[in-house]
Amino acid sequence: VIADTMSFSKRFFELPASTKMEVDSAKSRSGARGYFALGGEDLNAKDGTRDLVAEGQGIGTGKKFQGDWKEGFDCGREISPDDPEYSMSTMVDGNYWPRDDALPGFREAMMNYQKGVRQIANSLMEAFAVGLGLESNFFIERTTKPMATLRLLHYPPQPRQELSDLSKIGCGAHTDYGLATILLQDDVGGLQVRNSADEWVNAPPIPGSFVVNIGDMLSMWSNGRYSSTVHRFVNMTGKERYSIPFFLNPNVGTAVESLPTCQRKGESPRHKAEASHEILSRRYRGSFVHLNQDKGEK
Repeated sequence: VIADTMSFSKRFFELPASTKMEVDSAKSRSGARGYFALGGEDLNAKDGTRDLVAEGQGIGTGKKFQGDWKEGFDCGREISPDDPEYSMSTMVDGNYWPRDDALPGFREAMMNYQKGVRQIANSLMEAFAVGLGLESNFFIERTTKPMATLRLLHYPPQPRQELSDLSKIGCGAHTDYGLATILLQDDVGGLQVRNSADEWVNAPPIPGSFVVNIGDMLSMWSNGRYSSTVHRFVNMTGKERYSIPFFLNPNVGTAVESLPTCQRKGESPRHKAEASHEILSRRYRGSFVHLNQDKGEK
C-alpha cells in the first residue's frame, strides 16, 4: 500500500501542469481540496500556539519570502453534500480528483492508504489520551468523522546557500493545525525539527517508519503538556523529494479547549473553547495565497 501510494504521488506530479490545474484547489468549495502549485502555500513562521517570528524562527531574513517551494495535492474522506456535517462548515468538503483517464487507479489508491493510516491514528490517539490521564477513547470519539487531510507533496531541489539568504524554502518553519500528523518520507531527507533547546535537528528518513508530529489542537487540549512540533524542510540535496503527510483533525464542530485535568496546580487554562473548524479555517486562510481573500467560511 505504501509503495503504491508513493508511486501514484510521483506519477501525479509528473502530469502536465494543465492537467494538474484542472483540479486547482482554488476552485474547490473549501479551497483546501485538490492541487496547489509552487508557492501556493506559505508556512514560514506559522504557528497556532506561539509567535515564531518573535522567536526568530522565520527564514529569509531581510528578504520577502516567496512561499513554500513545493507543490501538493490534498484529499480526505469522501463526503456528500447530503451529509449533515457538510452544511456545518466549508472546511467539510468533498474530494477534487483528477480525471480517471489522466491517472487510472489514483483515487482508489489514496482512499486505501487513508484507511490504513487511520488505524495508526486511532492507536496514537488512544496512547495520547492515556498519557494525559483521560479515558482511552477521548480523542477517538472526537475523530469519528475527522476533517482529515491526506496530502501528497513534491519538493524540487534548490541550490545550496545559507538559510539567511533564501527567499524561498521547501517548507518554512511552522506547526501543524490539528491533533497529529503521520508523515511518510522518501529516502531523500531534508526534514528538520526544532527541539526544546531551540536547536534545529535533522529527522532523517528511517525505512519502514513514520514521523509523528504533535499538532496545535492537541497542544491546546493538553494545555501545552504536549507541545506542537515546530518543523521545516530544506531540499539542498539536488534531488526531487516526495513526502505524504496525513493530518488528523477533529470532527467538525468539536470544542477544542484546555482540559482542567491537564492544568497543573496553580496553572491557568491557555486556550478558551473554540470550534475545530474555525481553527482550521483561520490557519488555512493564513497560509494559502488563494484563501487570503474571504471565501465565506463558517
